[in-house]
Amino acid sequence: MEKTKIKTIFISLPYPMSIRNILRNPLYDLLSKQYKIVIFTPLFNDELFLDEFKRDGVFFYPLQFDYVSNFFARVVFKLHRLGDRFHFATDKKIHGVFMNRYLYKANLWNERQTKFVGIIFNIFPALNKWMAKFIKKQLNSSYYSKLIEEYNPSLLFTTHPFMEAENQLLLNAEKFGIRTISLIHSWDNLTGKGRMHSIPEQLIVWNEVMKDEAKMLYPENF
Repeated sequence: MEKTKIKTIFISLPYPMSIRNILRNPLYDLLSKQYKIVIFTPLFNDELFLDEFKRDGVFFYPLQFDYVSNFFARVVFKLHRLGDRFHFATDKKIHGVFMNRYLYKANLWNERQTKFVGIIFNIFPALNKWMAKFIKKQLNSSYYSKLIEEYNPSLLFTTHPFMEAENQLLLNAEKFGIRTISLIHSWDNLTGKGRMHSIPEQLIVWNEVMKDEAKMLYPENF
């Protein structure tokens, strides 16, 4: 009798809170007994992390961002990432979280830069759209593509899709036709982190308010 091939799940865990919520959970032990699991995390080689979470059939790789290769593309990427959060929020009329950060003077210089570039995008929205389209073409990753081809995952589960590295991982998974699900890290992320450029097929949110926010912000996707 032919042995059933074990399916693979990719999981991205960039932050300690995500690691606690996902791996310090009976579900992790259950999944690791039924599936091959590939975990992307900055702690991929941390001894204490591995001592606690290594399992048979679980593999760890760095969660990394493959920066675009040429200087012009890097400048476009940085400018767009800087201003798009403000542009996206003000365009959707949900910039309360951004203004709270500004008024409390958290990272004030960075917020002023964000607002300056964001206002330029508000005046010239076509520039923002061109930059987003240009950037998306630059973010094909040989690193992630190689691992996707090696493991042929059935599912990618991410926990912070606003993060650059997760955004790139989602983009490359989409290219290979892999099902994608993302957990929104915190209650204010949808309205405070800017645009998700690689939209997962499904979102897991904390409450009905966030569900309504997701539908309002991404009506073509949810």
